[in-house]
Amino acid sequence: MKEELEMQRSILGFLGLAVVSALLLAKPVWGAEQQADIDPDTGLRELPYEVNSDPARYAHTGPVLIRNVNVIDGTGALPLENRDVLVEDGRIKKIVRGGSMTAPESAEVIDGRGKTLFPGLIDLHVHFNGVDRFTGSIVSDPAMISDVYRYKTYLYGFLYSGVTSVLDVGTFPQVGVGIKRLVSNDYVLGPRYFWSGPIVEGGVDPSFIGAYILNLPTSAQIPDTLDYLEGLGVDMVKLYRRTPIWMIERISAAAHERGLRVVVDSWERNNFGYLQKIGRVDGSAHLNFHFPITDQDAAELAKANHFVITTFYALNAFSGRITEDNPNYFDSPLIADVLPPEYLALAKDGGKDPFHGPRSQVHHHVVEPIADLMGVDPAQSPQEIMKEMSRIGGRNMRKLLDAGVLVGAGTDGGQGESMLVELELMIEDAGVTPLEAIKIATQNGAKILGVEDQLGTVEEGKIADLVIVEGDPAKDIQAMRNIRYVLKDGKIIDRTSLTRQWGY
Repeated sequence: MKEELEMQRSILGFLGLAVVSALLLAKPVWGAEQQADIDPDTGLRELPYEVNSDPARYAHTGPVLIRNVNVIDGTGALPLENRDVLVEDGRIKKIVRGGSMTAPESAEVIDGRGKTLFPGLIDLHVHFNGVDRFTGSIVSDPAMISDVYRYKTYLYGFLYSGVTSVLDVGTFPQVGVGIKRLVSNDYVLGPRYFWSGPIVEGGVDPSFIGAYILNLPTSAQIPDTLDYLEGLGVDMVKLYRRTPIWMIERISAAAHERGLRVVVDSWERNNFGYLQKIGRVDGSAHLNFHFPITDQDAAELAKANHFVITTFYALNAFSGRITEDNPNYFDSPLIADVLPPEYLALAKDGGKDPFHGPRSQVHHHVVEPIADLMGVDPAQSPQEIMKEMSRIGGRNMRKLLDAGVLVGAGTDGGQGESMLVELELMIEDAGVTPLEAIKIATQNGAKILGVEDQLGTVEEGKIADLVIVEGDPAKDIQAMRNIRYVLKDGKIIDRTSLTRQWGY
């Protein structure tokens, strides 16, 4: 505890020093040498890169008819070939044989030949507090880690990659409340925003104390904390890694009396997720990447209706595997079109050395506390240890699925493209098929959020959150990157308007 507080003070001191140094070293903006980048018409400084001056918007808000498209419905079933799909009033109205439907008046008609339609993706583990798994721990410029700077790129980046719903499992209260209201009231274009409020951690040895994590030293604080979370309008309660089992039991019982479900980051202090044996948590925010589970473990989780969220992306971003496997990773338009150039530059630099600077703390907090229990070879590099952890998680995921555990997709990552990596990694490490992966990221996600009657599958009557890609993801998951259209509430999003939104 003492060491962590000292580390926090050091970080805050460093940031403060950085701000002061920047102010002292900066050249005065009124100097003659600064005039070249001042717009004479506005008197304002010109941005050092091209930005999109138009607002993010929908391209079409009326009826939509997608003709002759193949449909992956999100249930895991084989694709429906050559279908006409009619969208009206925000919902899927009809799915019929291709070429048999007449377009309503004022409908936008999309030629679906050679294309595949599937439900909008659902990322069940995001953080809107400025965390990015490649750059979040190496950014030292306070202006670049501010939520004001980042929130639009998050929102637009998710939609740009076909992620139409997210579950934020921990962020600052003012950020979450603001985003939920802005998106749900259509002031800002973004994915459906579900959230857990600030993270709750019980016990006497918190990770840190502040608005982001609410520490409950004793069970006496539980009622007031739940009152606060209900006031924020949370969709779930998130418990953190150092919460002991006795406190998990009490918080979960009290939350369930209020109709709130509980998801937990389970680690060495609280038995790694098999909490239904003692506690009453509803789900785990991560796969168990540390230890192999048994078939009996998986059966126990299934019997308890315990859900599990994957998060391969974060682990493999930290290990460096993602950029090792794809050295040009950050050049993908799905990333480069939506991340500000200077942030992208940091991401590229951080991707070369996944344990640059403060990032060594990841290994310190995730592996070192239980390295002896894991039987880790001390001679192995942190990167190799984390790669093996991903393989352990993959084998565990397969056991969970075989036992009937509800598994949903989450990235614990930084931007919308992360979800596409998540699906690719679960196919590689857990051996799921592309259709299974899509089901996990759509129907299963909707079930975990409790909105399966409205979202998650392509069915008549469901809300039309849809993605259309070129090619067949059932045969090649990479086809999910060939996005042609994204619909939210049945409205076609102008994807071009989501790009280069950095001028603020």
